[in-house]
Amino acid sequence: MSGLFTPAWAAALERELGNDEEYRRAASSWRGSLAFVLEPAPELGYPAVRSLYLDLLHGSPRAVRPALPGDLDRAVFRLTGAATVWHDLLEGRLEAAAAITGGRLRLTRGSLFQLLPHLAAARALLHCARRIGVSPAVEGV
Repeated sequence: MSGLFTPAWAAALERELGNDEEYRRAASSWRGSLAFVLEPAPELGYPAVRSLYLDLLHGSPRAVRPALPGDLDRAVFRLTGAATVWHDLLEGRLEAAAAITGGRLRLTRGSLFQLLPHLAAARALLHCARRIGVSPAVEGV
């Protein structure tokens, strides 16, 4: 089973974001929240929906965790996609902008126009997530 969007994965991403100067610089004016939703794919080890909640404040991750009840409705932006799309994003085979404009990753909360000013921060966030990959190393978690 994949570790994607598990507590260990979330903790690894929070560490990466907290330690990444490029992300801090790019996200210095971004205050908001994101939710990532992975649709079930039993054949890939995801028998149920998995979701991740990120509360971000000016380049610092205030919270990165598997989503709790209410988080998906509270998030300013919610991105939803199939497990294969999330894998392709995190393994560098797909860029987020192409996934969104091509309909493979759906912005199901918030608008693209609201997200555009934060594009550099979103790219830096994806860069941090790619260093973790689909399953995080468990050291220090």
